[in-house]
Amino acid sequence: MNKNYIFIIALIILNVSFGVARAQEQLGLRERARKHYNQYEYFQAAQLLQKLADVKKPVLSDLELLADCYYRMKNYELAENWYSRVFNQPKSKTENLIKYGEVLKSNSKYNEAKQVFLQYVKLNGDQSRITTEIAGCDSSLIWIATPTLHQVTNETLVNTNLSEFSVFPYQNKVFYTGEPDTALFKSIYGRTGNPYLRIYTADKSSNTLSKPSIDLSNFNTGKYHIGPVTANADGSVLYVTRTTAGKILELNQVDRVKYQTNNLELYTFKKTRDKWEELSFPYNNVQKYSVGHATLTPDSKTLYFVSNMSGGFGGTDIWYCELQNDGTWGKPQNAGASVNTTKDEMFPYAGEAGSLYFSSNGWPGMGGLDVFMTKGSRQNWSKAINLRYPVNSSADDFSFTISPSTDNMVSGFLASNRKGGKGGEIGHVSKYSRVERSAISRTERSIAPNSSACLR
Repeated sequence: MNKNYIFIIALIILNVSFGVARAQEQLGLRERARKHYNQYEYFQAAQLLQKLADVKKPVLSDLELLADCYYRMKNYELAENWYSRVFNQPKSKTENLIKYGEVLKSNSKYNEAKQVFLQYVKLNGDQSRITTEIAGCDSSLIWIATPTLHQVTNETLVNTNLSEFSVFPYQNKVFYTGEPDTALFKSIYGRTGNPYLRIYTADKSSNTLSKPSIDLSNFNTGKYHIGPVTANADGSVLYVTRTTAGKILELNQVDRVKYQTNNLELYTFKKTRDKWEELSFPYNNVQKYSVGHATLTPDSKTLYFVSNMSGGFGGTDIWYCELQNDGTWGKPQNAGASVNTTKDEMFPYAGEAGSLYFSSNGWPGMGGLDVFMTKGSRQNWSKAINLRYPVNSSADDFSFTISPSTDNMVSGFLASNRKGGKGGEIGHVSKYSRVERSAISRTERSIAPNSSACLR
């Protein structure tokens, strides 16, 4: 399988603005690799670091940097290979054990991962950082042995060896976000080595997707990443996530480069006859933080989104705005500690009856991002429940959405870079409610039986 793993949209991306005299060609291999790394161009950095690390007596810092490149690129198999070599170095820092355990967990090696986490505690004495990870290892073995009644199938007409994710049902079709083929787009994102993201459309019938195409609407134009997209109840307003150039930082004295932070923004587009009119979203602040991954409640009165703005719990949090009487959005509020953690929460989806689905790597899970579900509104939520296996896997599982269902079946979509696919791709999730009607109410039928066994 082509190991072109998905890169989850980061909420801070760095590009470079050269203002220096010394050309990159004149730099040594190590300096060039570190410059790429500092620019978040992990794909290019890894290619250079591979040459430095593949020697009889490699430098520990080169091994650490190479392992971290693959970790950040979501290539967990190669990350495990290099972290194992880091682990065997006599002067390896205990901090490396955290990421080594995480990649073992993401490769379904739960018992090995647990032992690495316990070794970290033994050497470091700090158990607070790995309690959630160990709980996830223990739960994962149980969940795999007792899978839920969900069925996950690959959307073969849509998926490629690149990345596809964030399906949003729209009328008789869907929008989703994907990496274009390099034959169509020449602008390459240095973190992945693949083109910048764009929005695709595909017709939808009988819960299957047809062959897709890049949407040619004006909301799908830009220099950097575009997507995901969501819409209000009648489909007249779209909320599109875009990467936008932000603040240019001070000159880096080590590699003599000025960096620029590129953040996510929300753009709103209102349908006017045969085109989309761009409107402003009042809480974008590209100079300070990111806003993206929007979802609306079924009544279109509450907008949930992801941001790393100040006032959160850490990493990226889920926030919300409420629609005011004058048609504007109220001040952003954090969704609270029942949803957000010190790590990353993203890709929210507001379903029926107050349900909120989201992905997180901060709650006990199977590895990487897992899909969770909670019920409530605003800052008041029930205990978040892991959707377990097979919705979740040891890899990143995210952008879970629900599609209109038949009388006896609930279906939806999620994205995952789990083994068995071509790349980071879209899966179709279905579940027949008649099989489990005695255990689950209609409004909660997407949660597995015996969900109380989840570690929460």
